[in-house]
Amino acid sequence: MNAVVDEKSAESGVRISLKWMLLGLVLLGAALGLLGRLFFRHHEIFQVVVGILSTIVPFLLAIITLIARGRRDRSRPLILWAIAILCMPLLGFGTLMLSELFVRPGPGGLGVMTTQQIIATELPQKYDEPWVWNELNARLQNGKLTAAEADAAVVELAKQMKAAKPAGWDSPMHWQDEFIKAASNAGLLSDEAILEFCDAFYGTTPTVESFQRLREGLTRNINLEVHYGSTWGQHSGLPVHLMWTINKATIDGEPIEFGHRNHNVRSADFSTYFDRELAAGKHKLDIELDCAYIEADKLFGLDTMNLPADRWPTALKRWTKKLEMPFEVYAGGQQIVKLTTDPQLDPRAGRSIRVDRFVVQKADKGYSVAAKLHFGEDLPVSVSMDVVAVVDGQEVELGKSFVLLRDDGRASNGSEHRGELESIDPETIYGDILLIPNPAHIEKYPEAKAIWGKPIRFRNLQLERLDLQPSGERE
Repeated sequence: MNAVVDEKSAESGVRISLKWMLLGLVLLGAALGLLGRLFFRHHEIFQVVVGILSTIVPFLLAIITLIARGRRDRSRPLILWAIAILCMPLLGFGTLMLSELFVRPGPGGLGVMTTQQIIATELPQKYDEPWVWNELNARLQNGKLTAAEADAAVVELAKQMKAAKPAGWDSPMHWQDEFIKAASNAGLLSDEAILEFCDAFYGTTPTVESFQRLREGLTRNINLEVHYGSTWGQHSGLPVHLMWTINKATIDGEPIEFGHRNHNVRSADFSTYFDRELAAGKHKLDIELDCAYIEADKLFGLDTMNLPADRWPTALKRWTKKLEMPFEVYAGGQQIVKLTTDPQLDPRAGRSIRVDRFVVQKADKGYSVAAKLHFGEDLPVSVSMDVVAVVDGQEVELGKSFVLLRDDGRASNGSEHRGELESIDPETIYGDILLIPNPAHIEKYPEAKAIWGKPIRFRNLQLERLDLQPSGERE
């Protein structure tokens, strides 16, 4: 009896011939080699292949094993169970595809939510994303959006915009504008909702640019700049536009007469200039703006560049805004910019300043002397200097040079400087460049607090005597 059992056990055991074992090892080695090649050359494909080998392939092998076992044991339930397991992923993905057709594209299942739910729960978090507005616009086009719902959406949008950017919107409405335009054209938006959105988009606080520093006796052509609104008004979807202009302006109560105005009453920027004799001390600028929200259709054909306020069309809303700006005028001899001699800020220490070119060439009358300066990115302090060349014992003024270091970068007046010289010895091949601190060139900028305060002299620089070279050689 034991012999019979052992014989059955041997028959039921797994037998693998040497041939199939060798073939399997060869295939395994080839597969590992291909995976290694993919890992080093196409890592993304390697990840996909490993993912399939780790999930789909074992799943299919398990199904095949169950079916094979069921056929061998003639077990129909086992075969049916294997087929049912195989169908489960197909049923699941099919259900997902059908649900997407029902919900429509977009995260969060917006298609199955009511409009009130979208406005209350989705819009506050996703007001600057396309999905909510695409869904609301689709419902509007299908006649499934009421005037109350359109109003609520625009008011909620205005609320979120004010919280994010209280000063107004400085970019176009990428997705909201189509909804706002369509809702307005359909007559679904109330005046109150439109005005709420206008205030959010344009802001409610005009700003006036601070004057550059003024010195007593030098107060001509004072620039005045006022900003209000948004340059993206044409890309908001709004059916109305903000119009504004300066109604009056005074300094210390005395009216200002403006020069040429650069302002379209529909634009966000106003610039002009004025002259005023101002004594040293504290002063105050007062400005009154005339503002209005006017329907776009009423502006058709009007020259808004030169349209006075008393000829504006009837407005949806009209109001005045008052601005004030204190400023100071400095006395003639008053120091505004500090001259620093701190050794740690010496621009010569790290060669932050150098002379790249020093050239003499023939001019209409006499000779032209030119110098090209270089100010490195590691300049430790602002500089403002008179540039003087010393050539053949003569001092030649080459103009001014400044570099102002600011929080947002730097400002300068260029690197090339030029002057005139009556005569020069043909044997002169060396000269000096002298940089003399002069804060007057930079003091008008409010950011200028200090400059390097010692003269800098570059001695015995080689001159490029282009005046001595034939024209062909010079080229």
